[in-house]
Parts: sequence; C-alpha cells; structure tokens
Amino acid sequence: MLLTLEKFIKEEHFSDAKWHKRGLSPPGAGSSEYLQYIVENCTADLIKIAPKEGSERKMKQILRHWLMCLKASDYEREEQDYICEVFTKLADMVRINPDRLLDSWRYGAIISYVIGISRLFFRSQKELRTEQ
Repeated sequence: MLLTLEKFIKEEHFSDAKWHKRGLSPPGAGSSEYLQYIVENCTADLIKIAPKEGSERKMKQILRHWLMCLKASDYEREEQDYICEVFTKLADMVRINPDRLLDSWRYGAIISYVIGISRLFFRSQKELRTEQ
C-alpha cells in the first residue's frame, strides 16, 4: 500500500494533458494547482498513518478533510466526475469505500443519505430476486 501511495503522490493528476485527455478544458492554472495540492496533501497524510496500520475511520477522516477543502459548486459536473475519480483511486489504495463521502461532497449530506438508503434498498431487492 505504501509504495502505491508514494507513486500516486508523484503523479500530476490535474495537468492540462490529463484534462484534455478527458475532453475537458483545464479549469485554470490556479485551480489545477490547488486540486493537485489537495490530492498531494491528502496522500501525504495517508502515507503518514499507513505504516501504523491506520484505522479505516482515521483514513476516512483524512479523505473527508481534504475533499471538503474543495467546494463542489465551484466545478462543473464533468470536473466533479474527474475529481471524484481521482479520490476514488486514492480511496481504493487504502481500501476505503468512498461512495458516501463523494456523494456528500457532490450533493450534500441529506441527498447523500437518501442515496445511501436507496442503495441499501436496491441491494436488498436484488438479493431477494437472486434467492428466489
């Protein structure tokens, strides 16, 4: 896990080339640099606790802290998708399910809660169908 995080921190996640590869215009030098800063610092914090086998709760707190430094409404839908993709990669590296965290960032706590309930409901419905 540690080597993967160390490799991830060195990548330029929000370079102009990465935006263009997704068919998007870069949001501006300052914004891309700030996004990179957030991801690098979030990764660095995760690296600090990874050798100590940081708890899942602590890792979620770190991801939440750095993600909440970004205001979702400052970004267009496609930009939000890209930010979520980068944070999902990071969460996967530390074996955290980021769904509720990302939903909360994008849509707010109340809508995130409703989405979580609907996921549970549909999962239960799917399980019932497969049992029959």
